[in-house]
Amino acid sequence: MLFKVIFLIQIFVQSLLCSSSVQNINLAGKMLEHSQAESREPDYTSTSSPGLDGSLHRLAYPRAKELVLTAAREYFDSSANLTDQSMDLAQ
Repeated sequence: MLFKVIFLIQIFVQSLLCSSSVQNINLAGKMLEHSQAESREPDYTSTSSPGLDGSLHRLAYPRAKELVLTAAREYFDSSANLTDQSMDLAQ
């Protein structure tokens, strides 16, 4: 069950990151670990619902980095030129 929840959160965060909305991108950022130092191993033995007791705060850094880089590539690839708004979002 926990794996499904994490997978759904990843899809949600990826959607936010690729939405072209700065507000949505900022919201996604709140759901991601920002450094390896923040990274923790998930507790797969917990029987409580993730997120309800604070057990699932953010996606782990390695996966967060992948999601952010994928979104940045999408913006870069979709930009028409160097001054396109997508280039700003890619940064």
